[in-house]
Amino acid sequence: MKIYEYTAEAKDFKIRDFMAAENKKQATEKIKKTIAKLGYQQPKTLNLYSTKY
Repeated sequence: MKIYEYTAEAKDFKIRDFMAAENKKQATEKIKKTIAKLGYQQPKTLNLYSTKY
């Protein structure tokens, strides 16, 4: 399992956080689900960075 750092932006929010996932695709799906659970719209930009851990 890898840890990904991500930044997500939209009109009403800006998030910078970390997410554990097997690969980049799974990380993207988990991040989008998390943002939806928080009650925000889909992000306009979503940047994913793999960390060294």
